[in-house]
Amino acid sequence: MVELRILLQSKNAGAVIGKGGKNIKALRTDYNASVSVPDSSGSECILSISADTETIGEILKKIIPTLEEGLQLPSPTATSQLLLESDAVECLNYQHYKGSDFDCELRLLIHQSLAGGIVGVKGAKIKELRENTQTTIKLFQECCPHSTDIVVLIGGKPDRVVECIKLILDLVSESPIKGRAQPYDPNFYDET
Repeated sequence: MVELRILLQSKNAGAVIGKGGKNIKALRTDYNASVSVPDSSGSECILSISADTETIGEILKKIIPTLEEGLQLPSPTATSQLLLESDAVECLNYQHYKGSDFDCELRLLIHQSLAGGIVGVKGAKIKELRENTQTTIKLFQECCPHSTDIVVLIGGKPDRVVECIKLILDLVSESPIKGRAQPYDPNFYDET
């Protein structure tokens, strides 16, 4: 059992939760997993999924198209921007195509001490991940405000992004967290 935390814009959380919590309850029941989106007063929130890696992958495949619909963007290509400390991060960037042939980006939260396991010696591991999954992967160096978490931004076709996330979960589950752990609280979101 592993935990995946994804940073979402609060306005997109409703698509995951559903009317009266219908969607999130179905995910919990259908996949026998812990799925939560704690309330946040800020502009972002955290989707937390606890299950085995394969189940997390299946849940993500179900959620990603829902997030796309939740954006309800009028233009064929649109980007939602979020400022995290001094970095401008593309929150969710969906290009609308027929079927599942669109690009998406998801922001994972991981403890800063686990970054080395993803990057590898001289960047070998991250290069291998990018090539094998045909995704873009960016690790932000600055921690989220008042936390020990960093953002890992993964972009590409939904199936590729899910595959990359599963591989990253396998990598980080092999390494213990070093130092103190202060998970990111989206109520500390910093717009500056």
